[in-house]
Amino acid sequence: MLPGREKPDDSRMHVLDSLVKVLGWRATLLGDPATKDRWRFLRNHLRPGNFRTLDAGCGSGAFTMYASKIGNHALGLSFDEAQLEKASRRAAILRLGTAHFQRVDLRELDRFVNVLGRFEQIMCLECIEHIPNDRKLVSDLASLLTPAGTLIISTPYKYHKAYYNEALSPSEDGGHIRWGYTHDELRQMLAGEGLTVVAVDSFHGFVAQKLINFRLRSVAILPAVLAWPLIWLLRPLNMLDKPLTTLLKYPYLSIGVVAVKNVTYQPECGDPASSKEPVRMFSRDRASTNLDCASINTQYVSAIVAAAGMNNSVPHA
Repeated sequence: MLPGREKPDDSRMHVLDSLVKVLGWRATLLGDPATKDRWRFLRNHLRPGNFRTLDAGCGSGAFTMYASKIGNHALGLSFDEAQLEKASRRAAILRLGTAHFQRVDLRELDRFVNVLGRFEQIMCLECIEHIPNDRKLVSDLASLLTPAGTLIISTPYKYHKAYYNEALSPSEDGGHIRWGYTHDELRQMLAGEGLTVVAVDSFHGFVAQKLINFRLRSVAILPAVLAWPLIWLLRPLNMLDKPLTTLLKYPYLSIGVVAVKNVTYQPECGDPASSKEPVRMFSRDRASTNLDCASINTQYVSAIVAAAGMNNSVPHA
């Protein structure tokens, strides 16, 4: 299980609930550099406003609540009832009426396509490495996207340096069943499901990984009441992460990709965009949507405009 996804003990859970009451949503990012780095990646690509957004594998709901905070109608999915209860409780504390949670096993996501409806944005962060049939998961997520909808994925980098006690799980027990992926592997898998990658990123560098290892070792030998204050005190060191990672050419722990679902260009509607951006999208199956041509072309333009502003840097991955 990637750092930042493990289940906290009861004492830490109550502390976090109290901090949420005092500090608001950002309290869910405290303590773990991995979670905050993923939020920074998400912040660069998740569009604010009146969009339906799915958080596939939402854990305790931090990013579902973030989507709600920026105006999205957000739905978080998890098969872990304890995590869903925690997420719902914190969303209620924050009075987030547009953040909702539902129990769904991502391995069986195809069973819920008609129930869940379609989404303009889907995020699936640090989940695909847990799923045996990763191609089916990508196919199911693609089927839930509207034309020109955005899929945001993060996962471990295939050639990252192993962190403390990292091991592959021999069975489906919630752990990693593969070490990770490269950007090219994700790009090829997504292309096979009619998705065009428009942005890539890498995160959790040298300093972040040292802090992650320190946290894992600390919580293994110290009571939580002692371990977490130490971890919080060291968090400011993470501002050195990118420069030191670049200087040392150290492999990042995780990678991210942003992909757009291909749409059909319909000549009878006129040219949907005069943009010269290299993002061009052609749908495999127009019949799968009920949108009229004007709606499709509007989403086409929006996707190109959004893609043009995305960060496409690929450090060391």
